[in-house]
Amino acid sequence: MGGGSGWQNALLLFGLRRRPIDVLLTAGLAAFLLWSRFSLLASGPWEWDETIFARGIFHFDLVSHFPQPPGFPGWMALGHLFLPLGGTPLRALQIASALLSVLALWPLVSLGRRVAPPVVAVAAALLVLVLPGPWLHAVRGFSSTPATTFALAAAALLAGGLAGRRATAFTLLVAAAVLIRPILLPGLGLLWLGGALTVRPSRRLLPGVGVAVATGVVSMLAMVYAQGGWQLFVLAFEQHARFHFSRLVNNPGGVLDLGLIHGAGGLWWAVPLCILSLLGLITWARRAGRRAALLWVLVLGVTVLQLVFLQNRTYTRYAVPVQLALAPLLAAGAAAAAPSAIATAGLAGLALLAGSGAWPLLVEQHVDELPGWRAVDTGFSVARRKEWAVVSEGGLYPFANYRWYLEGGGWPAKMPELFLSPWDPNFYGVPGRPWVVVTDRERWHLPPLWGHTIRWSGPSAELLPYTQGRFLDAAVIPNPPLLTGKWWAPEHTSRGELFVWGSPDAGLALPPLPPWTLVILELRPARGPAPLGILVDGTPRMQLDGHAHRGTVWLEPGWLTDHGANRIELARDTGYPPGGKDHRPLSVKLFSVRTVGPGVPWGGPVANPAQRRRLGVEVDGAWKPERFGRLGEGCWLRPRARMNVPAGAGILRIHVAAPRRRPAELVVRIGGRKAAGPLRVSPGGTTVKVDILERESRNGRTRLELDATPLNPAAEGLGSDRRDLGVVLLELSFEPARRPDLTRGPRR
Repeated sequence: MGGGSGWQNALLLFGLRRRPIDVLLTAGLAAFLLWSRFSLLASGPWEWDETIFARGIFHFDLVSHFPQPPGFPGWMALGHLFLPLGGTPLRALQIASALLSVLALWPLVSLGRRVAPPVVAVAAALLVLVLPGPWLHAVRGFSSTPATTFALAAAALLAGGLAGRRATAFTLLVAAAVLIRPILLPGLGLLWLGGALTVRPSRRLLPGVGVAVATGVVSMLAMVYAQGGWQLFVLAFEQHARFHFSRLVNNPGGVLDLGLIHGAGGLWWAVPLCILSLLGLITWARRAGRRAALLWVLVLGVTVLQLVFLQNRTYTRYAVPVQLALAPLLAAGAAAAAPSAIATAGLAGLALLAGSGAWPLLVEQHVDELPGWRAVDTGFSVARRKEWAVVSEGGLYPFANYRWYLEGGGWPAKMPELFLSPWDPNFYGVPGRPWVVVTDRERWHLPPLWGHTIRWSGPSAELLPYTQGRFLDAAVIPNPPLLTGKWWAPEHTSRGELFVWGSPDAGLALPPLPPWTLVILELRPARGPAPLGILVDGTPRMQLDGHAHRGTVWLEPGWLTDHGANRIELARDTGYPPGGKDHRPLSVKLFSVRTVGPGVPWGGPVANPAQRRRLGVEVDGAWKPERFGRLGEGCWLRPRARMNVPAGAGILRIHVAAPRRRPAELVVRIGGRKAAGPLRVSPGGTTVKVDILERESRNGRTRLELDATPLNPAAEGLGSDRRDLGVVLLELSFEPARRPDLTRGPRR
């Protein structure tokens, strides 16, 4: 190695005699790593822990798990430090992680050069930095990579000896790693202890220990102050400990599911890397001493045991510190197994293969968004545009709360209000305006009263192992009924029909409804003597016999409101367990909730009286329903028929057919106005579009006349059917001129 100062030699990675070439190669490798990180920052949060860190930068609240205990004070400090550069807390954390991932190159190479040629150490460091786990998580807002970089820097100092002020720097680096990721304390504590035992006299440790302890105390006091006192601070730790350890009982995954395995690229990568690392440990024992090798075993062993037994063993992000720390051992093993050139070429080839395999995953993570986050982001965008509220599922609440703060955290006043779903134990009420539900549990919710559900599903099968398997199926549901009180998860009948069982205190919340809207419930009380009472906004409206069959209940428009949430109680004195192993106190079986009226879209088949009742449609001049082959069920209308429909200004579509030999023409009139026709109706079906004017609606309903070319089959020698026929009525649908999703919240 050529001459130059110690720090200059430390910055140059390849140990070449020709310094300009070393500078060029070092700068090129650093530039490549910077590009590999900053050009592929994740599109957004891919797990809620990233989001709670980011949300904690907005407002620190341990009790609410923003962030979760132990608070990660060092990581929060780095987030604040990079906030001006990132613009948003999450981006600031991603930048901090990506940058420190690049900086990890120098301590990794420094450690490797203790037992291997520099170029071999560089190749080994590059290999671990492009393994799928370390690379994927380096560009996300997690604390594992930054903490590991500080820990590796401390280990590099220890490997070079802790003479002079290096002992102080060593202690401070370990302390910084612990403050960034306190969960690594067991392994980092052993690292510090191993270093402290080499310091003589031991009083040289006092400056570093003093500063580290003072920093820890200040960090804790700052968290206590931010939390609002010791009582809440301690409460947060107690709650988190109970929650965390209760989940460990069901800690899933066998050996092949370990994040340590997946993060390395799979079993075929993990096994040879492990074998080479074990060979590297032997080399460390021979070239750097048994104590150094023993310290490697203790630090990595304790960390691995912690990952397997005290954390979720399948999460690849937890394994990043171990995988990064393997680089010096890989360098030592490769140097012992082959000449320098072959070892370098082999490690570089492995790095190329690993990077090629990880690249598509990085691109997908960079381009796509986690479905849960995309649902939240879309829900807030819709709610802001329409001045609705957002109702978030409990699992998505950290994302929603972070997005709420991005919107202004309550300022300006027009920003979306945020509520928890009634399925969450911390549910605290329903909005007073229309809402959009963001959920990763769509099956827990009834369909929207109007509008369409938007859905997203999870990442590719290749990226899936590098997620935590959560929030991969998500949806945005506009204005579904909210199931309040005690309900059980929705089920399906053998025919696939949705239903949900409710308890004696089950209820529903509906958004503000346009005037003249009729709410239709299809339900059945659980068999039992106690009657089922139906209350609307606290007022008893009707009572059903406890033995009543499945039926339809109409809630009159006068009972409902258009300037606040509509609360419906399905009250009963007691529930009735069905028997066997099912001990649930069942009260009511709800099949559907629908709205029809002049201000909401509605539609469906109207071939038989039951279907017409469900939509509030009245038809005068209809024969009994029949089957018409591919057309399905329909009913013949008389040549002149009348309909009374819950429609106002808007478009009514009437789906009719004329399965007859002679062509049929149809004219639709509203009052004295010809609203549609004459139109030729085909045997296979024709949809007639009728424009309803606002003046033609009375009390939310419109009357229409349908005049069709008459047909009497018997009179025309077509059989014995003597009925006077017009056209076959199949379906109706209505679209109001002003859609309810344009409602601008409660009237003031």
